[in-house]
Amino acid sequence: MHRKLLAEWSVDDVLAWLNQSLKLPQYEPIFKSLSIDGEMLQAITEQDLKQDLDIRTRLHRIKMLAAIQRVKVWPFFNRYDFMLKGFWGFG
Repeated sequence: MHRKLLAEWSVDDVLAWLNQSLKLPQYEPIFKSLSIDGEMLQAITEQDLKQDLDIRTRLHRIKMLAAIQRVKVWPFFNRYDFMLKGFWGFG
C-alpha cells in the first residue's frame, strides 16, 4: 500500500490505512460503503469528511487530512531517509 501512488490505492488499501496507520477503524464502514479509494481520498476536503462521511470529531478530521497530505508524497521518498540523510547530511 505505501509504495503505491495514493491515486492507485484500492478501497481495501484505504481501509487498511484507516485501521493500521490512523487507528480509526470506526470509520471503515462508511469509507467502504461509499467505495472510497485512493483517487477519491486525495480529493477529500474537511467538509466532505464532516458532511458526507459524518466524521463529527474535528480532531479526527484534522488527523485524516494531515495523513492524506503525508501519503501523497510517500512513494517519492522515505521521509526519514530524506530528513536524516538527504536534508541533514547524515548517513
